[in-house]
Amino acid sequence: VRIHPVNHDILYVTDVWGGVHKSVDGGKTWVQKNNGITVRTGPSGDAIPVFCLTINQKNPDLMWCGLQGYKAIYKSTDGGEHWVEKSNGIPNLCNITFRSFTFDPNNPDIVYAGCEVPNCNFKPTENQINESTGKIFKTVDGGEHWFEVLNSNALVRWILINPRDTNILYAATGIFDRGAKKEEGIWKTTDGGKTWFHINEGLENLTVGGLDMDPKNPDILYCAVGRNDGFGSSFEAFGGVLKSEDAGKTWKKALCWTNGEVRMRVVNIAPSDSNRIYAATDNRFFRSDDGGKTWVETRSSPSGEFSGIPVAMAIHPDNPDIVYFNSYNGGVYKTEDGGKTWVAASKGYTGAQMYSLSILGTSSSQIFTAGRSGVFKSSTFGFEWEGLLYGSLEDRAGLNAVSVNMKNPESILTSENHRGSIFKTDNRGKSWRFVVRETDFPLVRFQYPLNLHGVKKFARATTEPNIVYAGYRKATESESAKIKSFGIYKSEDDGETWQPVNNGLENTDMNVNDIAVHPSNPDIAYAVFNQGGIYKTIDGGKSW
Repeated sequence: VRIHPVNHDILYVTDVWGGVHKSVDGGKTWVQKNNGITVRTGPSGDAIPVFCLTINQKNPDLMWCGLQGYKAIYKSTDGGEHWVEKSNGIPNLCNITFRSFTFDPNNPDIVYAGCEVPNCNFKPTENQINESTGKIFKTVDGGEHWFEVLNSNALVRWILINPRDTNILYAATGIFDRGAKKEEGIWKTTDGGKTWFHINEGLENLTVGGLDMDPKNPDILYCAVGRNDGFGSSFEAFGGVLKSEDAGKTWKKALCWTNGEVRMRVVNIAPSDSNRIYAATDNRFFRSDDGGKTWVETRSSPSGEFSGIPVAMAIHPDNPDIVYFNSYNGGVYKTEDGGKTWVAASKGYTGAQMYSLSILGTSSSQIFTAGRSGVFKSSTFGFEWEGLLYGSLEDRAGLNAVSVNMKNPESILTSENHRGSIFKTDNRGKSWRFVVRETDFPLVRFQYPLNLHGVKKFARATTEPNIVYAGYRKATESESAKIKSFGIYKSEDDGETWQPVNNGLENTDMNVNDIAVHPSNPDIAYAVFNQGGIYKTIDGGKSW
């Protein structure tokens, strides 16, 4: 997410599903700005996989953006209204992803691009699902030609330039959900990228997801470190925020968090106040008013929502209390009081991944949806949405399926994507409780990333909606592992109790893609499997 350097109500955000979006009202509404970006991808063939974007601070009409999984860099000279590809010199590397751009502050024709290069032949293991290396490319002629200046064993995320000496650059490597061929930590060059060396003394973790420079003193740097389990490392997954006061020669831990260790995602310094530091991780936001000596923690989500994992943060140039961040789970969030309260700022922003819809009836304005960012309800035919993450669902995301009881709309079921759980509300989402827990599968060891399961689909009969079928499936991250899931479970009391109904399904992979129930006879149902074909029952699941 980026703020226009002159008109601070203008913002840009990128998303690998919706591409480039622009707001002219401080994040209240967004419109797409993808004219000239021709790549389309995703399951439905309409995703626009723009990963990163940068605005020139002296000429904000000049912008760069880069794609995820494609050798494609685009340049705009009219504030994002039109984009022209400028990829000459970038090699054809498997699924290359551009993760950042940085302008030389004194010469707009000099630009650096930080990249991820996935190992497309990597075979997932129990401890590591993927592996990536990284590169930095440089142009000195406004993108007409690019050439490589760094080859890194870990992906390159952020690139900073010392404004007093633009030959001095820093590059942060790694991110929380990517394995590395080898952890690199932070790179530094003093000759404009000709040669690089590490500056990792004092870093407890070499996965550096965030890096920022004091706007008044470029020798003061902050970094955020930490990675998720399942992405391999010779270092501990936990991290925090560290500070350097000697241009990266040494680092000292700055975030003194009393509740244990934390995997930190981002850290940024307010442009107008070098003592105001913000850092964030999953649904938690940290603020320091004294240069990292002390911190205050708040929750970074609006009521009923889970803001998820912050990917990038932008602080208002003049007002340090106004902060935006965009979420790995989808959406943009905004605070105007330094992190005390938050609002969703995503209207018109099309990047959210939603997996399931349930509507009360063909003429009803009541719609429920579940997806990567939680469970939501609309009473306005989908024009406005309200988050429903309360009770046992608070601070949970990655919800897969949702189903409302047509005859009792107070009763709704939803499912967790990864841990097998099913939740129920009896008051239309004001509170939720478990009806199936991870511990109800005692023979299963749920483990990230290769053994994760959740309900893909709920199905009810229109005439008897208390009868519910639930189809389990291994999570998307586990596709490469040939692991059976749990098949089909059935409830006859509106989700209060469940029993497996898998007789006859033994030759499938038990990974259910869809279920359909006869509208007037709940004993007749059909199920389609990821591997194994389509099956039918005429006795309520006793046999298939």
